[in-house]
Amino acid sequence: MCNSDKPGEKYEGFIQRLIELRESKNFSTKTEFAEWLGVPRNSYSMIETGYRPPNKKFIEQLFLRTGRPEEYWLYGVNSEIEYTETREEFKMLRKAIDDIVELNLIDLEGNYTTPTNEKVGKSLIDAALKADMFHILLKKKQGKK
Repeated sequence: MCNSDKPGEKYEGFIQRLIELRESKNFSTKTEFAEWLGVPRNSYSMIETGYRPPNKKFIEQLFLRTGRPEEYWLYGVNSEIEYTETREEFKMLRKAIDDIVELNLIDLEGNYTTPTNEKVGKSLIDAALKADMFHILLKKKQGKK
């Protein structure tokens, strides 16, 4: 693969933010950082060097470890105002529903498959709803519709 074919060119800002995070945490190796992040070392290395774009699970790990949203990692959105202007409406609720379906917590009729799956599914929906409500209230506070 030649350098111009690397997906990393599209993600240069993302890669720079990733490297800055790794360096700010003072990890001596990429392996240590990948372990801290909870991702395979090879995947991390390929993403940082631009040979593989970050997938949703990788972005989720960054959010879980740093508290910074997907919009920061992918687009460099750094302020509340930028965030509310770029974030999709009901983003987390849609993601929670996708996860519930992907994990087979519900059947094709929309019924939970087990009591445990119902508990997990409802917990995901509750967390997603809270995150989306926070976003909507923040927009209203900033005077946006």
